[in-house]
Amino acid sequence: MPKIPGMQGDVYFGGNETVDWRNEPHNDSEEPTKEEMQSLIAVLGFDPRTHRFAKGDPEEDEDDEPEKYAATNDDGRWVTIGADEVEGGGTPVFLGPGGEIKKGPARLVGHDVDKIPPAKELDKPRKRGDEQKTPTVKKKPPIARITDAVRGHLSGIDPSRVNELAARITRGVTDEALERELHQHHKLSKEDAKEATEKIRESINHELESLGIDPKDIYPQSKDTDEKHWQKLLEIEKEERSKRIRDAIEWSAGKDAKKEPLHTLDRYQVIALRKREKLAQLERDWKVIKPVYEARLRVREAIDGSDYGTIRRAEEDFDAAYSARGVAAALKRNRFPWNDDKKAKASPLEAAEVLSAGIQQLKRDFEESTLSTYDDLGVKAVEDHQKAIAEAFERGESISEEVVKPYLYDSWVPQELKETIRTKEFIREANEGLTSKRQKALEKLLAASMESASATVKRIMKQTEKPPSQWESIDAEIDSAMSEIERSNKGYMDFLQSVNPSEVSDELKQQIERRRLEHEEKTKPLWEKVKQGNEKRRQAGREWVASFAPENRVKSVDWKDDNTSGTSTIESGKAKGFLTSILSDKWSDLPVSVSRINPKEYGQGRAYCSGMTLHLDENTNAATIIHEYGHAMEHHNSLALARLSHAFVNQQIRESGDKYEQLGRGYGNLEIAAKDGFLDAYTGKQYSESTEIVSMGLQHLYEDPWKFRQESPEHFAYMMAVIHGELT
Repeated sequence: MPKIPGMQGDVYFGGNETVDWRNEPHNDSEEPTKEEMQSLIAVLGFDPRTHRFAKGDPEEDEDDEPEKYAATNDDGRWVTIGADEVEGGGTPVFLGPGGEIKKGPARLVGHDVDKIPPAKELDKPRKRGDEQKTPTVKKKPPIARITDAVRGHLSGIDPSRVNELAARITRGVTDEALERELHQHHKLSKEDAKEATEKIRESINHELESLGIDPKDIYPQSKDTDEKHWQKLLEIEKEERSKRIRDAIEWSAGKDAKKEPLHTLDRYQVIALRKREKLAQLERDWKVIKPVYEARLRVREAIDGSDYGTIRRAEEDFDAAYSARGVAAALKRNRFPWNDDKKAKASPLEAAEVLSAGIQQLKRDFEESTLSTYDDLGVKAVEDHQKAIAEAFERGESISEEVVKPYLYDSWVPQELKETIRTKEFIREANEGLTSKRQKALEKLLAASMESASATVKRIMKQTEKPPSQWESIDAEIDSAMSEIERSNKGYMDFLQSVNPSEVSDELKQQIERRRLEHEEKTKPLWEKVKQGNEKRRQAGREWVASFAPENRVKSVDWKDDNTSGTSTIESGKAKGFLTSILSDKWSDLPVSVSRINPKEYGQGRAYCSGMTLHLDENTNAATIIHEYGHAMEHHNSLALARLSHAFVNQQIRESGDKYEQLGRGYGNLEIAAKDGFLDAYTGKQYSESTEIVSMGLQHLYEDPWKFRQESPEHFAYMMAVIHGELT
């Protein structure tokens, strides 16, 4: 087809005897495709869907009026409203996705574009302090939209299992695995399973991309993507192993290599050393066997065509070579592998073949940097290595962690050393996770979720700039009592210091005892006053927290008790009362149960939460019950809250410049945490999925909310979003 020079379009030649489209039947009600609409807008220079018809236009359809300004995307757009087709004019405004005016004249902002009040209403003068109330529909938090998107495509699933499956999906399941699970375990047909999978993936990706998040950074997109990830890790591991092998081979060639004790070497060094020794042995044996082998070949050649005298001389040479020193031993050592008769000797030809193959293989191993742990030499070398390490342990010698690491799961390795190595690996992985792609993507999701809660959070942060008003008078009472106690303490101590120990008589002893009793009698009610004051202070703090709690709160907080825990009714009641006073009704009906602590399952008598069960005992106080209830809240909302909390704790630690470390004495080797960014290190404890963020946050709100607000404002703000149900 001819072209216009310098242009891409085709030029068509011909007459105008084409079909006149104006006379062709057409359907006005048929909606144009997205591509057709984009082309039309490009031609017209405006979107006809926003066009306001001239007054009296018979084609104007009043039923369509509410849609004339509808936003065309999630971000909104600028339009001109109030324009006259003849005289022009109009007012430019920015519409949100739902048609709400977001930007423009102050009197219009906040109104629905299709429901703007009459001008006289807009022009009414407003009194100082009056604020225009604009009812708006609040969007769900981004994380909630993601989980809802998942649930929305699982209508064919058993309702009791939807949440469980949705949680797994949002944690990361490949498309292939999801499709298989829906078909095999949830009884969807292959076609329905495939369709549901495609819709779920599309919904998740849409929500993430709208937040500027690459879905692949959080969720594996396919089996292929997942396999590529693991393949990359395997390649890294392979390269590291190859380097260790190359280094071991080079080291084994040194003259002093044999002097090193086996328990100080890594396993590749031991294998390389054993192969060096084997190669040296084979080469020595070959020097011994070679004359015998060559003599035997000469006998063969002589038999094939020589005279008797030549044959006889060849046989005599062979007998002399065969009877040489060391030949018998070499022939015994170099038999075919299947010849397990230790007394048997190989033939010279057999020995030569075995020696040749062995020497070539070992040289190839060194040239190609191959040190297998599975061939005969490798297996024997590893056994010797393990034995040497175990004997060194028994002698109480220190062993390098790098040496022991390959045998970490073997029974002979001391448990303490196992845990130490595992702890270091856990710490390394946790610190690497602070800056991972996944963490950065989750932080974007966290930021978007907190932004959706910003109105609530900002209001409360402004409201809590000052401590509870009751504290001033309560603190004055406590300070007064403490001053009296200090004066009494000073008087009593001055008396004791005035006593000469060398001159203590029975009478003086009685006087000292009287003064002691007087001191105790005087300070006892004062200490009680301090105790009561502190309790009043804590109660005032809890009331302070309740004052900015959600308007719509849970009607009650309760749990199913199997009557084995023996939990104090008083402490349990305190915990329930506090939680009821601060939690949004979005936290209603959590299926929480209480059971007796099982020391064998976790810790040494420490309270803990597994799933939705709080493991407590008769000594568990209200603060601890509240703490464990926070874990149950995260577990129940593992689709959203647990993930956001995990992103939050890592973000706080990274921004503070801190790193994960083992918590110290009294905690398990795998209990690691970071302190900076929180009131205490335990708040920053690392788990694979859940966190201490919600549990410690609730505990801080119960014990000392003002200190929590002052010293950890980011965590406090996050907890405000949590208790208001903004992140579920």
